[in-house]
Amino acid sequence: MDTVDPPTLVKSLDPVTVRPNAVLNVSFTDAPSEIQAGIWKDGVADFQPVSDGEVTLPSEEGTYVYVLYASWPEGDATYAFQIHVTRLNT
Repeated sequence: MDTVDPPTLVKSLDPVTVRPNAVLNVSFTDAPSEIQAGIWKDGVADFQPVSDGEVTLPSEEGTYVYVLYASWPEGDATYAFQIHVTRLNT
């Protein structure tokens, strides 16, 4: 099966603007057995386990591609989205 890298998946989407160190809340109707999140950089995501359904977003300003991986006994799913971290009002 062919797959598309996360930057290609999100290139037509506008990034969500957030403040430095904002907290992303992750939840699913059916809780997965595992959730990981990471920033896509240089062809890979630096996945970290998601604790208590929260991911602290970067403190540095810039645009980031995030990848979220969730796993259930029935299978797994990967989600991608862009954020733009800024200190300024937009």
